[in-house]
Amino acid sequence: EVVRLLLQAIQTFEKKIRLLYVQLSNTVVCKQKALELFPKVDEVMTLMHEDEKTVVRLQEKRQKELWNLLKIACSKVRGPVSGSPDSINISRPNNPGQLSLQVTTPQNHLVDSGVKSEDLLVETHSLCSQLENVMVDTMKDQEHSFMTLDWSWLEFPAEERKRLEQT
Repeated sequence: EVVRLLLQAIQTFEKKIRLLYVQLSNTVVCKQKALELFPKVDEVMTLMHEDEKTVVRLQEKRQKELWNLLKIACSKVRGPVSGSPDSINISRPNNPGQLSLQVTTPQNHLVDSGVKSEDLLVETHSLCSQLENVMVDTMKDQEHSFMTLDWSWLEFPAEERKRLEQT
């Protein structure tokens, strides 16, 4: 009986050794595959880094082109080529959503390009702030119009309705 138990223990031990050997050999194969793939992964990472630099460079180029187009558009609006006065200012609208144009007299003192670019920057900031004001007014008007609509069909629970009415 002891011999039989000893024989079973040895067979079980051999099975576990074989299983361990199979797992270790699979691990070695996986390690070899990983080592084979590492240079490819490194190459892909390098390519991704180069592509990222290319994208940034192209975005910078695109931004410069947009600024050049903006300068050309501004110079055409200001210049006699378009048939319009030398400069056009956009005033803050009386009614939200409407822009009114005011024609100003030609400015002969803008001979130097440095002065022109400074004035362009000032005018750009002015127009941006006016646009921002128009957008804020429009959003306020839309918010108010949304508040006056009938939302009863949504059937909020009483607690949520009270919370929304308080805000």
